[in-house]
Amino acid sequence: MPPLPPPQPPRRTGRVLVAVGVVAVVLIAVVVAFVFGSGDDDSDTTGDASGAAATTVAGGVAPDESQPVTVTGSPLPPLADSGADDAIDLAAPQLDGYDFQGAPISITPGGSPKMIVFVAHWCPHCNREIPRLLEWQNRGRVPEGLEIIAVSTAVDGNAENHPPSEWLPATGWPWPVLADSGGLDAATAYGVTGFPYFVVVGTDGTVKVRFSGELEVEQLDGIVRSALIG
Repeated sequence: MPPLPPPQPPRRTGRVLVAVGVVAVVLIAVVVAFVFGSGDDDSDTTGDASGAAATTVAGGVAPDESQPVTVTGSPLPPLADSGADDAIDLAAPQLDGYDFQGAPISITPGGSPKMIVFVAHWCPHCNREIPRLLEWQNRGRVPEGLEIIAVSTAVDGNAENHPPSEWLPATGWPWPVLADSGGLDAATAYGVTGFPYFVVVGTDGTVKVRFSGELEVEQLDGIVRSALIG
């Protein structure tokens, strides 16, 4: 907008013209305030542990490969390489975040049983395990009522199969996906130590089993069913 001309000294043309000039100045001020104030909208920003900010939009945030994650509850200890798992029977933390498109998604322990699968797009073991999960489903072996949710984590823009928002659908993954934060808040909360990483949470909201690595369909089926029965 070009600068407004400096005000001219009033001419002696009577009180009516002076009043008109005052009204004009007030109107100009209102217009300027409206133009420069109209940049404000309903958007906001929210951050994650990495310090990155995500622009919020109606009903969610902007699409991205990593999204902010809020963890409610105590984080689980990291999964040990051997021996008893200290997380068994602990309350699983709740994860509130977004999918790749920016739509809200939550993983709330309790109610229906859940299997949370942490995957990384560059992980060769994940790429070999996902077809087995699909076979497990296609054979009708997924326990009735079990919710399966993926958490896409450890995003690396320089690694293969990036971006995960294209990779995971291309594998045929049919279940919901939560995008982890750049600071790996979701993975840390569940004690992830390798990929793929599985956590089965019971109807009471507690951890029933955690395991990592590639499994054949029969092995996967046996572990999950035993955990849910136990």
